[in-house]
Amino acid sequence: MLHEHAENIIIVNNFLPETTFKNFQEYFFDCFTEEDYSPKWYSLDQIHNRRDVCLHLLNFASNHFDLSKCIGYEFWCQHNSRPESEGPSGGWHFDKDEFHFDQTGELKFPLCSIIYYVNVQYLTGGCLHVEDIKISPQNNRLVLIPPGKEHYVEKFDGKRTSMLVNPWNKVLE
Repeated sequence: MLHEHAENIIIVNNFLPETTFKNFQEYFFDCFTEEDYSPKWYSLDQIHNRRDVCLHLLNFASNHFDLSKCIGYEFWCQHNSRPESEGPSGGWHFDKDEFHFDQTGELKFPLCSIIYYVNVQYLTGGCLHVEDIKISPQNNRLVLIPPGKEHYVEKFDGKRTSMLVNPWNKVLE
C-alpha cells in the first residue's frame, strides 16, 4: 500500500511480497558485517553484498524522484541504533554530503533518502520524524524522503534495523 504525504514523503507498506521479504530478512542477517554500519559510497556498477536490493530500492525510488543523473549511492544500516543526538539539534539532521559540509559549511543533498525497515520487533519509540510527520517503523516498510528534509529518530527500546540508501549525482569523498 502506497501513502504519499503532501510534502512528497512516500511510505510503502509491504514493499516486498511476504515470502520474498522473509527470505531477504534471513539472508540479510546471515551476511551482516561491521562494514554495513558505516556509510559507504558505491558506483552504480560496483559489486557488493547488498547491491541487488540497493538497486531495487533505487529503481523504485526513480518512479517518484528524478534519479536520471544518479551515478552512485551511499549505503549503510542502522542496527538497534540511531543517528547521534548530541549537540544543539537534538538529533535533527539533514542527509547531506558530510565532507563538503565540513569543508565549506554548504549543504549539498542526495537526490532523495531511502529508508527500508528490515527488522522491527518489540519496539517502543523509534519513530522517524520528518519535519512535522511521524512515521512508525514496521517490517517491510519503505520510506522515501525528498532532498533537504530535516529528520530524526526517537529514542527506542526493542529491535530496529533499517537499510539506508542515498542516491547522488556526484561522487562522494
